[in-house]
Amino acid sequence: IAAFHCVDNFKCTDITEIKVKDGCYLRKDPTTCCKNPTEICPAKLEDIPICDINGQTYLDGESFIVDEEPDLICICQPGYEGINVPPFCIKPNHSPCRHPAFSHDDYFRRNCAPVYDDYAEKNPCYLTILCHVPGDVVIPSRLPFIMDNDWSNMCIFGNLLLHIGDRLEPSQDYTTFCINCICEVPPVLTCVYISGSNCSSDTSYS
Repeated sequence: IAAFHCVDNFKCTDITEIKVKDGCYLRKDPTTCCKNPTEICPAKLEDIPICDINGQTYLDGESFIVDEEPDLICICQPGYEGINVPPFCIKPNHSPCRHPAFSHDDYFRRNCAPVYDDYAEKNPCYLTILCHVPGDVVIPSRLPFIMDNDWSNMCIFGNLLLHIGDRLEPSQDYTTFCINCICEVPPVLTCVYISGSNCSSDTSYS
């Protein structure tokens, strides 16, 4: 999954540190990395543009969330008429989650797997990274295990290979967590935390 971040994002000025004149406010630009806040000084309060979003009123410069598209970055600005397109709204071209590619550990080289919440459809961000350690065991979906020369149909976890449908039983090092890993979409294992009520050695790897 491609993930991109604004290269100069770390150079952005903290908007809370920007001094604003009395009676003025900042309007951010969602189409830029640093939001490039502009100071707006209306002659009177009635001149401040407003946006009506799902029955809630936002003032010019305020961020808002679109219920139907919560991943959009939107800011109320003059001329907004309910159409969530630039310059009012923009869809980020990077993952909102921390991404293994930006970690100091070389997770890709080690063929590690992200571990997601049990309800991944509600929170697509991974919670941690699971890497191969001695004691990890592959539970094949069919026996005998047949090596496939076409690795594109296999998941790679450390130096382990898994066919689609095969499961990984993590080492005892991970017994404090209940993690269910299965090869669903090669080449990366699909791993999720299992809630305590659904977690048991009888069900996780059966």
